[in-house]
Amino acid sequence: MTNEYNLPIPTITTEAKPFWDGLANNELLIPKCNDCGHMFMYPKAYCPNNGCFSSNLDWEKVSGVGKLFSYTIVHRAADVRFQEIASQGPYIFALVELKEGPKLITNLINADVNNVEVGMSVGIIFEKINEDITLPKFQPL
Repeated sequence: MTNEYNLPIPTITTEAKPFWDGLANNELLIPKCNDCGHMFMYPKAYCPNNGCFSSNLDWEKVSGVGKLFSYTIVHRAADVRFQEIASQGPYIFALVELKEGPKLITNLINADVNNVEVGMSVGIIFEKINEDITLPKFQPL
């Protein structure tokens, strides 16, 4: 756990609480519709798949591996709350497509910004920032 975390802390909504609870236990849980089988991110109270809108949802543990779908290298943060981390060097803001299908917005860490490629294999790292919040970050495999 880092000694001091100075970035914005996520707000845990009722719909997303199982996601955050899973991360605290080093598990990546994704919502899945029991009616149509669709897995999705970000957590919602209903299935967003093509008008399904079912509220018959469960949480499924997924592998935590996937591919880098898209990314940007941040040199200067647009949001003042992220300027301190951006001033420490560029960081990678990423969209990861999990092996199971859903996409997750995250950071790519332990990666050389000059050797990042769309399609590269990545795996989850659980970063505990305080007693309540563990963040899902990814690194190259």
